Amino acid sequence: MVTRGVSVTRKALTLLQLASVLAIDEAITIIDRAVQTERIRVRELRASLGRNSGAHGMRQARALVAAAEDDSESEAERLFVRMLTKHRITGWVQQQWTNGVRMDFVWPELGIVVSVHGWMFHRRYDRWDRDLRTADMLGLVGFLPLSFPWKRLRFEEESVIRELAAAIESRESFD
Repeated sequence: MVTRGVSVTRKALTLLQLASVLAIDEAITIIDRAVQTERIRVRELRASLGRNSGAHGMRQARALVAAAEDDSESEAERLFVRMLTKHRITGWVQQQWTNGVRMDFVWPELGIVVSVHGWMFHRRYDRWDRDLRTADMLGLVGFLPLSFPWKRLRFEEESVIRELAAAIESRESFD
């Protein structure tokens, strides 16, 4: 593609090429932000990957696109999935509609809902306010809402897991 007489790559290819020069965590963060802010769509990344599959750095880019195509909407959610898997916590469903609201993680049998708060998406007041109202509404109809921000997931894994395990145990004791 040529812009003002200069050859440039499209946004999707530029993002994918970052995978070959940045650390994986940095590349994931940049791609997550681009998708969350709707500067790029995952299908555009997939199409660019298909067109450039033999180019340098595309193996790591394939891993990034695969991660972007899973049920997680952010790296924070992918981190939480890894934590749940590592600690063998089961019974959850990701991105499930619950009482008219799509929740990040739900334990349907126990009535537990978890919101994962990545910094990029939740830094806007309107989104933060909406999430608080959602938690209140779900609590009023009998769900146990939990929220875990990125910082706690990243640096306080054991405390997050203890809190979640305590919630699961308390709900299992109702049966």
